[in-house]
Amino acid sequence: MPTNASRPRLYFVYVLNILSCIAVVTLHTTLSVYTPKPTGAWVWAVVLQSIAIFAVPIFFMISGMNLLGYRRRESTAQFMRKRCWKIGKALVLGSIVCYVVFCLFPYSFFGAEQYVGTGGMIDFADGSCPTTSMTCIGSSTRLSTCMC
Repeated sequence: MPTNASRPRLYFVYVLNILSCIAVVTLHTTLSVYTPKPTGAWVWAVVLQSIAIFAVPIFFMISGMNLLGYRRRESTAQFMRKRCWKIGKALVLGSIVCYVVFCLFPYSFFGAEQYVGTGGMIDFADGSCPTTSMTCIGSSTRLSTCMC
């Protein structure tokens, strides 16, 4: 069973990870491209989105590269247990942090102000949050959101 010390370090993968992390932050901070108002800021956001879109396929490729030969290190059941535990902790913690931030600063997030005072932690936990219709760039979508 090989250890991590016997695997060669691929520094270009670290560089790709760092660049992709920066690009993902750029993608998430330029969401104004999805507003139908073509202003100067909108054009700048479109340019940044176009430059940073490489990040998503790079992360998929790096993940796939890291998974090659996992069966030599551990069984599939053991791998899945470890992976689900790591992802589950991050999902729960991230959800709690987002909920708290949305509750503390509801006017800082697009569309969140309409939910001020309509729900609480109990509503969030049991899934009985208000549902609203929202028109998004000409198409009708059903959006279910939980906010305090």
